[in-house]
Amino acid sequence: MIEENILYKLIDNKYHFCYYSISDEYYGGKNLSEKKSYGIEFNQGEVGEIHLFDCGIFEDFNEIIKVKDELIKPYTITNIPTYEVVVSVNLSDFLKRIPKKKHLQYIHHITRTIDFVCKSSGIGINNFIAPSYKAIQETSIYSTVVSVFDKDVFCRLFIDHIIHCGIREDELEFN
Repeated sequence: MIEENILYKLIDNKYHFCYYSISDEYYGGKNLSEKKSYGIEFNQGEVGEIHLFDCGIFEDFNEIIKVKDELIKPYTITNIPTYEVVVSVNLSDFLKRIPKKKHLQYIHHITRTIDFVCKSSGIGINNFIAPSYKAIQETSIYSTVVSVFDKDVFCRLFIDHIIHCGIREDELEFN
């Protein structure tokens, strides 16, 4: 990833956001000359609601910058108020229900779900540290602190997304 950011604007006392991510990628292969392309992924909408991502791929990096500059032009606010939420997932029963070789995969899924919910709803970005696998093995608790714009919205969205992998709502705790 080359660049990632989230910016805001205020409309009728409601924050709106624009999240974007710019990356580079090589394509081609042994028989083809390698070429580099650049991609931009972005998401816009009212903070606290999940919105669909859109993307573009260009061979010229300057084109990506032009797209990004147009996207973010109306978004002049760099930070909005955030509140800390302690997210705890009791994995003692859950880890018994899945094969041991899949434990790490599911733990990574929790981290990716927090990240997805924060970016796709505009309530935060890269604002938490995933706990170590070793600490989770010792305690069977996934625990981290997330800074979000709206605790209730975050909790609702996180629950809505994490229960699909088999974690029950009664295994989650938010403080």
